[in-house]
Amino acid sequence: MPESRELAELPYAPYLVAPDGELEQGDDYDTVHFQDVSFTDVKAGNTRFAESAFSSVDFGNGHFRRAKFNDVWIHTGQFVGTDLVETTWLDTEIITSVLAGAAMFDAELTRVSFFGCKNRVREPA
Repeated sequence: MPESRELAELPYAPYLVAPDGELEQGDDYDTVHFQDVSFTDVKAGNTRFAESAFSSVDFGNGHFRRAKFNDVWIHTGQFVGTDLVETTWLDTEIITSVLAGAAMFDAELTRVSFFGCKNRVREPA
């Protein structure tokens, strides 16, 4: 069974930079490292993330509809009530993160790995 990688082990780790400004809908983010950031209620549909990393990021109630996540590393992400409808995920690692109430219908996940993640499912009464 494969194991998750550390941030420093990513081939693009030496090129990661901090984001410049706020997350904008429809923008492209290449080799960006988002750390200790809250995207609560952000509108970031049609946004593209490539060779990027997210550490301790809250995506709560964010709107990422039709966003693309290509070669992305996510550690300790909180996806609570997040709109991930029609998103595309390719070669992505999601580590020790929580997905609860995230809408992901029609999302395409290709070579996406989850390590130590938790999903909160309400059991029927």
